[in-house]
Amino acid sequence: MSYDFKKYLVASWLGFYSKTRLRPATPVGYIAPLGGIWAAAPYLHNGSVPTLYALLHIEARPKVWLRSEDGYDPKNVGLEYAAFKSLPVTATTLDQERLYYQTDLPRLGNQGHRFPMTSLNATDTTALLEYLKSL
Repeated sequence: MSYDFKKYLVASWLGFYSKTRLRPATPVGYIAPLGGIWAAAPYLHNGSVPTLYALLHIEARPKVWLRSEDGYDPKNVGLEYAAFKSLPVTATTLDQERLYYQTDLPRLGNQGHRFPMTSLNATDTTALLEYLKSL
């Protein structure tokens, strides 16, 4: 974040109500790019969630998944993929295994980031997904 933008944040309601005091001179921080979020799949910092629907519906997050070659899922906002309970036995080489995203491997998990998804009702979750489609 630029110095001027941090000054703006400090003077805004965010700076007033923030539990952590914002300091304009602090050089850390970034602005999350929300524009074009529909085209930013897969999601989370490690790319472990293939669609926004799965991001918002924790129970829908696949344990192992394989993206289609070039498919896009406009309804669920993200990659077209096939879900698996475990790595298929047909993946016999390391190159074949690497095609699959395995969330049970270290640093590749998708089990976190539960809040606020767990506190939203079905109507609010659907409304949030529709809103995110518009960004």
